[in-house]
Amino acid sequence: KNKNIDYNILKDMKNDSIKNILLKQKGIGPWTTDIFLMFFLERKNIFPLNDLIIQKTIKSICILEKKNIKFEEIFSPYLSILSLHLWKMSKRIV
Repeated sequence: KNKNIDYNILKDMKNDSIKNILLKQKGIGPWTTDIFLMFFLERKNIFPLNDLIIQKTIKSICILEKKNIKFEEIFSPYLSILSLHLWKMSKRIV
């Protein structure tokens, strides 16, 4: 709205730097920054762990498999793609 954020600068920055800039803006929280990185900047390794659907789906999978699965270790550097699959899968198992 006030044009303090420039896409041309953000696109070449590291994820943590972008998150720090965005979190300073009123009304933007961690979930919003993750979604911004995933969909607007098309980053492939973002895992929004504070997303309720992803949390519930991960919990359901771990219960079904009867073990604690380390999704971040297994699926990095493609955590954004995993997130898309978890959201889709949630309709069946949550």
